[in-house]
Amino acid sequence: MRLFVPLHVDSLVQLAGDGAITGEFDVVVATPAFAEWIQSDDPEDLACAVLLRAGDLALELAHDYRRVVLVVDAEPNYLEAPEAAPGSGMIGQITRQQIVCIFVDDSSSADAVKAARADAAAIELLDELDLVWFDAQELNAVAQGLA
Repeated sequence: MRLFVPLHVDSLVQLAGDGAITGEFDVVVATPAFAEWIQSDDPEDLACAVLLRAGDLALELAHDYRRVVLVVDAEPNYLEAPEAAPGSGMIGQITRQQIVCIFVDDSSSADAVKAARADAAAIELLDELDLVWFDAQELNAVAQGLA
């Protein structure tokens, strides 16, 4: 299953160094309930909406005003608990081998991320900014660039 995992920079750095991280990591998944919530079952719409939702969650973890979203192929520990938002879940361990790609704000996004952290109404500004895509093989370089 494809999971979108908002991460703190420190967790990404640890993953790059150790090859695995453990803890309780929120995930966002394109489930049928999520598709119903966004009122679309188009695969492109779902992928975009899942990334945006994970990016919003990453805002709380943003270090130096840069969001990090890791995309992994794994099974979540749980998915869509009754009180959780559609497509929400949790994973307890992530390994380097599970990584599909990494999304990170570029440095020019810092002002918008800072504004969104200070004012929830400004979060819409982030929807206009694309998270930059990196291949899984670039994990070490991305982690070094953010550390």
